[in-house]
Amino acid sequence: MWLISVQPFLPYFLMGFMIFAPLKCLFYMSDTIQVRKHWLLTLFWVVTGLLGGILCAMTKWILVGIKKGGESQLNWSKGIFSDTIWQAIRTLVGDYFLEITSGSFLFRIWMKLMGSEVSWDEGTFIDSMGAVLNPEMVRVDKYGSIGREALLFGHIYEGEGGKVKYSKIKIGESSYVGSRVVAMPRVTIDNKATVGDLSLAMKGELVK
Repeated sequence: MWLISVQPFLPYFLMGFMIFAPLKCLFYMSDTIQVRKHWLLTLFWVVTGLLGGILCAMTKWILVGIKKGGESQLNWSKGIFSDTIWQAIRTLVGDYFLEITSGSFLFRIWMKLMGSEVSWDEGTFIDSMGAVLNPEMVRVDKYGSIGREALLFGHIYEGEGGKVKYSKIKIGESSYVGSRVVAMPRVTIDNKATVGDLSLAMKGELVK
């Protein structure tokens, strides 16, 4: 019932609710200043996309809160169910607009709004939606770089007691994480280290 009702319904309801006011504004502007509606569609898309990012950050703090390294939750707990809703909202918002901002300062600001430690004004480059699976578990020092479609898992499902465990991932100064890299929890990429494309960094690994 959860998977076929709340989880898929709520993200689209929130996005529709968020889009409603700008859409009314678009029709009002087109009628008032006599501009054809299709000329305003790009502005509408950008504005609603940015509002979607703010909505995603707000729901992150409301539904999930902030996790700490070493924290664990039961697989079927209320916190995990809330996390699945937020993950659905994040995916929807990313597909709608924010995925195209990856690699830009807007994407780094979005990550900071959701709890990531990102030196966004000191040359960091993040080009992957996979870096925001567990935003508060990610730390990227200055001049750190994350390639396209890299996955940073700040959580892992373990058999002991049916729990989900959270751990931080650190990307050191001037280090590079290549495209489609998979980094497991408690991975540390040392300063000026490189993880090549299509590589796997195992749980608790220190890459020098």
